[in-house]
Amino acid sequence: RDVAQAHVLAAEALAADPAALRGARFIAAGPYTPLRELVNALAEASGVDAPRADVSLPVLRLVALGHELTGRLTGTEPLLTRRGLGALSKPSPLDSRRAENVLGVRFRPLAETLRAPVAYFHQRAARAA
Repeated sequence: RDVAQAHVLAAEALAADPAALRGARFIAAGPYTPLRELVNALAEASGVDAPRADVSLPVLRLVALGHELTGRLTGTEPLLTRRGLGALSKPSPLDSRRAENVLGVRFRPLAETLRAPVAYFHQRAARAA
């Protein structure tokens, strides 16, 4: 929702003053959240317990490699890849301050951001049952 709102604000700003934003680009990503914090927030929003054990990054890389190899052998998409793990395991260089300052976009707290998709998946699961 926040990224969609950033698009609307950018379109409105461009319509109001085309010369001011012509060719401008904005990052609409919200603040960086460490993986452990994301997992805990998702657990709280979904009512599902977060994993209790921390697994080291080298072990996770091996698990990801196993998923990749299994995916190649079975022709399926791996649940975890080394590339995806790399993206999740280090702080993101993305910075949305320009979008916040120029467009006025505001990003919701993580817990609030997660409520709607978690509710959607709960409803979807309930309909499938």
